[in-house]
Amino acid sequence: MMMDNGSDVVDDKWCDDYYTDDASEFHRQERIRLNKLHTVGYHEGLSKGQEAAVQDGFTNGFKESVSVGYNWGLVRGVSSALACLPDGLKEKLVESLEAREKFQMLYTSISSVSEEDALGLYRDEILRNQSKEYPKPAEENSTSETLSNHISRCNRLRGYSEELKVLLQSSAIEVHSAVE
Repeated sequence: MMMDNGSDVVDDKWCDDYYTDDASEFHRQERIRLNKLHTVGYHEGLSKGQEAAVQDGFTNGFKESVSVGYNWGLVRGVSSALACLPDGLKEKLVESLEAREKFQMLYTSISSVSEEDALGLYRDEILRNQSKEYPKPAEENSTSETLSNHISRCNRLRGYSEELKVLLQSSAIEVHSAVE
């Protein structure tokens, strides 16, 4: 209780209740704000973590696939360019008839593979490499496609690139590759 000018007694219960209600409302609002901030912080942290994981996955995938895609484009480009040349110019660039025929077979083989098929071949190669790292039980491995056929499909992309390298050695064509 409080004395006013020493003579009157003032009852502060109304004031105390008012301040108590304000204080409890303030604390309640503070808890709500803190809870919201905590939730927002949690979601933001989760989002940033997911973004970082996605970026890492993209970066690693890009590193693994850029050379394969580059080499595929190189094989496709060189074989297509050579196939379009007149016979006289082909003979100057590739003296051996056998090598010219092999270039033509490479071109024919490459042109039969669409971009989607090439992506499928690359996907098969990735899956094959993953299955080497994490082999499945024997019963889960059985499919309609034989293992040797699957491995042969997987190695086609790499095989085209290797075949081009061998053929280029027997020709006057020089290719300066930016990616190995």
